[in-house]
Amino acid sequence: MLPGFLFGLRFVFDHCGDPVNSVHQWRPARAAGNQTGEVVAREYRLHVSDVEHPGIADLDIRSQKKISDSASTAQRETPPCKYSMKPEILSSACRSPALADKCAMGIVIKTPRMGFSKTRLCPPFSPAEAASISRCFLNDISATIAALSRQNPFVVGVAVYTPVGSEEELAALLPSGFRLIAQRETDFGNRLLGAIRDLLSAGFAAVCLINADSPTLPFQYLLDLATFLKQPKDRLVLGPSLDGGYYALGLRHAHPRIFEEITWNTDRVYKETIERSKEINLPVVTLPAWYDVDDQFWLNRLLSELLPEYAKEVVPQGAPAPNTKKFLRQVLVQEGLTRIWYRR
Repeated sequence: MLPGFLFGLRFVFDHCGDPVNSVHQWRPARAAGNQTGEVVAREYRLHVSDVEHPGIADLDIRSQKKISDSASTAQRETPPCKYSMKPEILSSACRSPALADKCAMGIVIKTPRMGFSKTRLCPPFSPAEAASISRCFLNDISATIAALSRQNPFVVGVAVYTPVGSEEELAALLPSGFRLIAQRETDFGNRLLGAIRDLLSAGFAAVCLINADSPTLPFQYLLDLATFLKQPKDRLVLGPSLDGGYYALGLRHAHPRIFEEITWNTDRVYKETIERSKEINLPVVTLPAWYDVDDQFWLNRLLSELLPEYAKEVVPQGAPAPNTKKFLRQVLVQEGLTRIWYRR
């Protein structure tokens, strides 16, 4: 979920597919004007029960030769290439007229670093592997946003980053056309509110904040999000996560109340956000539910989605996430299924 994840970024253009043409696209069944805030995952054929303890097939590839030398390990833990063009750094103090009819689709990220990225996935990953898969996640979600931006000029990709001083690292990781804007150094709710205020002050007409832990987030969900935000209506567009948080939040105006009195990092975040919006009579548009990968349970779900040949269940498919898929397959081939996949 967006609240609670901390963040990283990587873009590998040599291996990215085309999310526009290859993702499984779902259209919401619910009316766009819904204001109840109820999660309606059933309407999108995605149930919490569908992903309960995602398993693996009986096939075990541990018999394949393990690669144990340090060179192989380093190859897996080090992303293969970088993007060299420096992105524009935005400032709330400098309003750009060129952004007046644009929507900032901002990935809230922390620059991936060993020991600080995806720590809840250690184990099964080592700290270095956790940082690498964090880069892969952000490779893939940023590639989806970049593809959306090419199709819909209303959308501009932005990395809402921390810490200040890591700009050079991020410049090597971002797709062409992405911008940077620093997070405010404060508590999590005020980071989100500050990012919205700063991006609106920079000139954007609308802002959407996206989590960095949903590498297969469907292209269609982001397209629908942008479509709702393009309409000149003051409302909240919210994408619920299956764990009770949200993967996306979109606004055309800053509303501090929806970030207040929220029990961050719990399964109550989405519900409490809906309650805050009702308090200020702010209409809510609810997108289809998706998931974010921040522990072993949801890693199992991701493995079932990206590597269905080894899965016991058939799970809904989102964006192709080629970088994440390549990384996970490499671990499985080299070290076996049980290395990172929970087995019942």
